[in-house]
Amino acid sequence: MRVLVTGGGGFIGSHVLKELIKKEISVVSFDISPIENAISEVMTKQEISKIKCVVGDICDFPSLCRVIQENQITHIIHLASMLIDAASKNPYRASEIMNGGMLNVLEAARIFKLEKIVWASSMSVFSSDYEGEPLSNDALHTPNTVYGTCKSWAEKIAEHYFKEWGIDSVGLRYGIVYGVGRLRGPSSFATNLIRQPALGKPFLFEYGESVVDWQYIDDIANITISALLADSLPERSYNVGGEEATVREVAKIVKEYIPEAEIDLGDQSLRIVPTGDSSALTRDLGMNDHTSIRVAVKNIIAACRESSRIVNS
Repeated sequence: MRVLVTGGGGFIGSHVLKELIKKEISVVSFDISPIENAISEVMTKQEISKIKCVVGDICDFPSLCRVIQENQITHIIHLASMLIDAASKNPYRASEIMNGGMLNVLEAARIFKLEKIVWASSMSVFSSDYEGEPLSNDALHTPNTVYGTCKSWAEKIAEHYFKEWGIDSVGLRYGIVYGVGRLRGPSSFATNLIRQPALGKPFLFEYGESVVDWQYIDDIANITISALLADSLPERSYNVGGEEATVREVAKIVKEYIPEAEIDLGDQSLRIVPTGDSSALTRDLGMNDHTSIRVAVKNIIAACRESSRIVNS
């Protein structure tokens, strides 16, 4: 097995790379910014040295094909994308990267007869305005953002490539993912709530009553790799779940570990993505355990403080 990770320098990508090399799986990172990115916060220099990092644009189909061919790639984890707010501001570029990039990956898989693709879909395929019970895996797509619309289209084109050419792909609908290495984006508040106090900095957020499905990055990386290693799954896309809690509830946990933390929360509520019922993924992948918020908070505080100590030593 030889795995290509697109967007490998980013938040989720760098954690996926870290876990792949732990499993001694041969891996190539393909990213427009493979080193000057989250990977430098997530992985040590020694770990990064075990990865072949290639500078590349997911929109450049010939370059993607060349990397696949030269490195005898058999599987792809496709994580290259845009952030929600950036996609909203530049729909044309979002379509190039998210729709065109997905199409490039699928077409390359068809040409080179790759064994499997696991890729980052999103709970944004459903409307952020939804506030009912967790959405079923086969709920109707109702995206209300450019980002969600692109992800919805990507799911449909992946289904087409499976029906037409048997291209085995699995889209994982991530929600609010938090942990070390989350540097930017509208969902970075979930990590900053923990990181800022850990570093002795105040955290202000007006949406303290927001209900969030907290998805810890270590769990997300493990789910992604498990989906890659699994036999062909019956669904082309799956809701991914975590643990629901309000921002205020998680802030209380942070203050248990850091009593002096300066956390100022407002009374407003914001929903970036809805919560999904992830029972289909649990059923088909056989993974039921997830890291509790309390344990994740403790881990993130320790990691942030250790990183700060190394930088300042």
